[in-house]
Amino acid sequence: MEHARIYTEIQALRFSNRVKVCFEELPREFSNIMVPRLILQPLIENAFEHGLSTVKRDGILNVSFRKCGDELHIIVENNGENIPDGKIELLKQKLADENTVR
Repeated sequence: MEHARIYTEIQALRFSNRVKVCFEELPREFSNIMVPRLILQPLIENAFEHGLSTVKRDGILNVSFRKCGDELHIIVENNGENIPDGKIELLKQKLADENTVR
């Protein structure tokens, strides 16, 4: 999580004139879980590159955490460019095809 937080802080400085970043604190009970460094950072990078790259002002990036039973859900949200519905459907189909056991 620290790797993703540092990356986000660097990007927040880079885009400080047009994007506000909120990176919530990780719930304490999940702080000892080790995960690979590049799990969350690519999602945040995509939010900056694809969602917020064309935002001229008032961009928002939120990274938040929600406990669901014994799971932790990490939510990365931005108010940047929307993905057209057709492209979302195409991505869903591609994911379904890649997850199909053959």
